[in-house]
Amino acid sequence: MSARSAAWLAWSVCAFSVALTLLGVLLKLLTPPIPARELFLGFDVLFTIELLVYPTVGALVASRRPQNPIGWIFCGIGFLDAAQTFALFYGDYSLAVWHGAFAGVKPMAWLSSWISDPVDLIGGTLLFLLFPNGRLLSSRWRPVMWMALCAGATLFVVYALIPGPLYTFPSITNPVGIGGAVGDILGMLQPIGLVVLLIALLASAVSLILRLRRAKGDRTPAA
Repeated sequence: MSARSAAWLAWSVCAFSVALTLLGVLLKLLTPPIPARELFLGFDVLFTIELLVYPTVGALVASRRPQNPIGWIFCGIGFLDAAQTFALFYGDYSLAVWHGAFAGVKPMAWLSSWISDPVDLIGGTLLFLLFPNGRLLSSRWRPVMWMALCAGATLFVVYALIPGPLYTFPSITNPVGIGGAVGDILGMLQPIGLVVLLIALLASAVSLILRLRRAKGDRTPAA
């Protein structure tokens, strides 16, 4: 990918992520207070700033050093978090204002239920492992990366297909949930995947600490 194409892609992802975030904030402002969602104002402000910072930092890095995965990881986290937030507030607005009659409320509620936890855990793990030059500290850390990716993919599938009430909307039953023996297996995989992902996150933090302790001189990111 040329530098120009990378810059166009990175800033397009950033613009789309920011638009989703701002639309989500607008829907939240138009929605009557929901006790289960209400947090103190400072947290809402910090969370919104985080949603805007991730794609912006990602676009800045990716547009200048497209070969370094750090920028693209930031872009990915920003986009998925923005999509999840928009879907969440879209569902809240439809249920609270339109009593569920707003178009697409179930797909949006479903979307908001399976993006939430894995994205930040996978993203954090990869950022710790690859910061700052986009390469692992050594090949010994490759299993940790694969642990995070496999456990994260498992959680995506589990949250998307597990039967019963949706994680973010308990009043809505998962429209694509799979029951029976498969549903039981998904229920067992959920805590296992989460534990493995948390272990990978902690291990990646150790990798970052070791990198900082061993660092000498300037660390040049991948061009």
